[in-house]
Amino acid sequence: MFEPLSPRNELISECEGLGLDGRAPNNWRDTYSDAQLRAAIVWLDEIGTVADQLIAAAATSPEMEASITHQLAGGRKPSEILADLERAPGALG
Repeated sequence: MFEPLSPRNELISECEGLGLDGRAPNNWRDTYSDAQLRAAIVWLDEIGTVADQLIAAAATSPEMEASITHQLAGGRKPSEILADLERAPGALG
């Protein structure tokens, strides 16, 4: 039987599930305090997952949907597409 996670490991697990790995320094698990982890969870809940954000962007226009779909089919990572959107909104193609 598995041991339950410690409260800190529960916070870390939730942050991992919400995608903090791609948005924080590599050593966040060791350096973030519990308060910082809780704040990150709130922030990540507010912005949504990468998938949520791509779906919202794709819904803005048929052209944006086609661009995102084409890039995903071409093997680009969703996080890369989202990073492009954040750097230059409307510049995908």
